[in-house]
Amino acid sequence: MNIKLGEKIKSLRKQKNISQEILARYLGVSFQAVSKWENDTAMPDVTLIPAIASFFEVSTDELFDFNLYEIEKNIDDIVTKSGEYYYCDPAMCEKILREGLKKYPGNDVLLNCIIGVLPIPERSLEIIDTCKALIECTKHG
Repeated sequence: MNIKLGEKIKSLRKQKNISQEILARYLGVSFQAVSKWENDTAMPDVTLIPAIASFFEVSTDELFDFNLYEIEKNIDDIVTKSGEYYYCDPAMCEKILREGLKKYPGNDVLLNCIIGVLPIPERSLEIIDTCKALIECTKHG
């Protein structure tokens, strides 16, 4: 997930047709701070995130452009793409899944797929480690 918080703040601010100074005053920060956020040279303090979302009347998910449905669809696409190589090129299958894990670290679906593609007994220790990671991060307990 690529966070473009600065772009989002700038876009929301322009939609409201307000200056950086007005937003800064509301949040109790300098307009220079807002400028740095919008130019992606700095990030707002985490404690300001709810206030920023409230000011723009959006959820924090919307502020961060977080869309669970889109993420799940992307993961499904990664699994489908990797599945095309499962039998004919397991190394490519694994590569696709690992690239997916770089984008979605600790994703339980991708970790589970990795376990299925690793050869036994050659990489048994890696399978065990991946199983442990899957147990630690699974959202389904």
